[in-house]
Amino acid sequence: IIGIRIHGIAFLGLFLPGGCPLPMAPFLVLIELVSYLSRVFSLAIRLFANMMAGHTLLKILAGFSWSMFTNGQSITLMLLHFLPFIV
Repeated sequence: IIGIRIHGIAFLGLFLPGGCPLPMAPFLVLIELVSYLSRVFSLAIRLFANMMAGHTLLKILAGFSWSMFTNGQSITLMLLHFLPFIV
């Protein structure tokens, strides 16, 4: 919708490459249209997977850090856990 609003009817030229034989045009338009529409779903799935992986990694690292911090070790070992954050 936005592409048609910005570029007008020239937006439809995206689906038909230049120099294409006329008998092949319907097939190419169909293939390009499916490719254009499937890109939306592909990018959405990739974005979801990357966000989920990032949140999962943060949860794992936070849980590991908390379990190491509250393990009941000496005070010096607990303070050494914060050394990477200070540097």
